Amino acid sequence: MTTEAIKKITISLPGNLAERLKKMNEEKRINGISKFCENAIRDGLKAYDKAQKARLMEEAASDPDFQARCEEIQRDFSALDYSEREGSNEW
Repeated sequence: MTTEAIKKITISLPGNLAERLKKMNEEKRINGISKFCENAIRDGLKAYDKAQKARLMEEAASDPDFQARCEEIQRDFSALDYSEREGSNEW
């Protein structure tokens, strides 16, 4: 795994959040303000990406062309559904 270059940016926080972070850092309850913010942003970006994918899947599910392609694929592979037709749970 390669180490990614660190790039500094400036962000603005409400005073109460900045003070809370500062206090948590002074009390050694977090492993540094930058690391805490990095992890929080990383988690937020993961949640954002997951929500975006869910939105795209919802759009696809209501797209008639997408539904038609899925049905076509199911028909194309229906001959391979041996265990379903024969009642076998071998796989």
